[in-house]
Amino acid sequence: MPQKENITQNYLMTFNLGLFASRKYLEKFGTPQSLRELDNHRILTFQDEHIPLSLSNNIFLTQDTKTGQPRTPYLIVNTVPLTVQAAKKDLGIAVLQKESSFVKESGLQEVLPNTQGPQLQVFYTYHKTHEDNEIIKRFEKHLRNYIQSQGWK
Repeated sequence: MPQKENITQNYLMTFNLGLFASRKYLEKFGTPQSLRELDNHRILTFQDEHIPLSLSNNIFLTQDTKTGQPRTPYLIVNTVPLTVQAAKKDLGIAVLQKESSFVKESGLQEVLPNTQGPQLQVFYTYHKTHEDNEIIKRFEKHLRNYIQSQGWK
């Protein structure tokens, strides 16, 4: 969010996006070895007005395409759990946060693990008039403790 004088934004962590697919999908369609090979695969992604990752800045859709045009997603979903479920149902290769507990518990395999995907920075944001509010401070401390307990950075 652009910096505004009446808003406080405290950095919490960065989510790293990667590609994940079910074993069955990869057995049926093959495992891509490069971004270019994604042209031959079904890409599942999410788009939500509250998440600052648009389809146009998702490197898995835009970089190293055969035609020079962005790849068209096979399916666009607006929640991480539904994107994970679509990948688990063998519908395609999903763009997901590597740190997500949904991904860790899904049994999905990472595809192109050495490719640096987009990153989403996460901030704790509130109106400056609440800077001295104890509830706001405690909640931020709770968030930081949870992030640390998950091993996120």
